[in-house]
Amino acid sequence: MKRLCQFLPRRQATHASLSPQQQQAHIAHMYLGNMFLSLGHYARAEAEYSRAHAVFASAESKRQLALIQTLHTGKSNLADESASTSRAA
Repeated sequence: MKRLCQFLPRRQATHASLSPQQQQAHIAHMYLGNMFLSLGHYARAEAEYSRAHAVFASAESKRQLALIQTLHTGKSNLADESASTSRAA
């Protein structure tokens, strides 16, 4: 728990230029993005991360957007491979 608490003041400092409503909106969209990502709803997760990034362009939201785009690409490549394999059979 102490390790986690070390990161909280730094995170709040990065939000210092935002209003409390903007801070809450950013955090809420990041949590929603994480929830949708864990459920496998990649399009919804990407939308939430994009909203969070629009409110506050953090390194975390940028990293999550890059991750979700990688997952989208990997998933579409797998779908393409399975479709071509089923056609060949």
